[in-house]
Amino acid sequence: MEIVPFEPQMTEQVIGLWNRRIGNHYPLTERLFRQNILGDPFLQREGNLVALEGTRVIGWVLARYLAEVPPELASYKGRASIGALCVDPEFRGRGVANALYEAAEAFLRNQGAKQISVVHYPYHLTPGVPNEAADLKTFLERKGFGGWRETYDLRRQLVDYEIPPEVEKRLREQNPKVVIRPARDGEQQAIVEFVGREFPGGWHYDTKRFFEKGGDPSDIVIVVENDEIIGFCHTFTPESIELRGSTHWFPLLQERWGGLGPIGIAAAHRGRGLGLALLCYSVWHNKQRGVTDMVIDWTDLVDFYGRIGFKIWKRYWQGQKVLE
Repeated sequence: MEIVPFEPQMTEQVIGLWNRRIGNHYPLTERLFRQNILGDPFLQREGNLVALEGTRVIGWVLARYLAEVPPELASYKGRASIGALCVDPEFRGRGVANALYEAAEAFLRNQGAKQISVVHYPYHLTPGVPNEAADLKTFLERKGFGGWRETYDLRRQLVDYEIPPEVEKRLREQNPKVVIRPARDGEQQAIVEFVGREFPGGWHYDTKRFFEKGGDPSDIVIVVENDEIIGFCHTFTPESIELRGSTHWFPLLQERWGGLGPIGIAAAHRGRGLGLALLCYSVWHNKQRGVTDMVIDWTDLVDFYGRIGFKIWKRYWQGQKVLE
């Protein structure tokens, strides 16, 4: 066995490896791999490693240190993470995972990392260790990881979904009048500026790159009051320009799948019921576009989304290790 950097010609083997290990729960498509791994501008060759037996890929680890980031991600500079660690089921128990992890940690230490997280953002596959990979969590605990907290993906089928009457009533009572609608062409910059002002960091970065890639403004639902944007929600359908966390695992969903998130209301306008209204109208927007099966990813607001029928679908564990 030898540990070497991943090469693009290994793509099919790595995808196959992942799917043999956990594909029943998280089916990795070539589209997602090319978008979030090969298309990751922060990807570092020395941290994207495979274990080979001859020419066969028998293990894969994805590690990254954010040494340089755009202004939107300034708070993420210096973050070290592991975004994947999997071994072919045929080769478990032979020290493959240990060799891959030790190589990844050595790389991150050499980069100057002080802490390693399993929250590998942006361009993540999962927002933590999947609950179905309990053995990986145990392995990482032996390596010194701790501080675990749970996060969730939620799911709801939309065949019976309607906007609750009380939500519509409360929205009508808002004074001055509030409008919730899909964004229009020409509003891209105003949306990016709103998100940057109210939700700096990852949401700002994601929104900006969505539009830079040519994303459809109507994928974003906005709350407008007195011609000012005071809330936004990003939605996804099969026609959206890219996959996001809510739609990563679309092969498990119905044919007309969709997703939602992030979602947020400006700080000065919270407490008016607008967050729930925006959520309800955004889900309705996707239903009107034919979506029948919808996911909200990476959240711990189970009760909030549960008010309109979303339930826990997937569970993840987020943890970290402090390096000495």
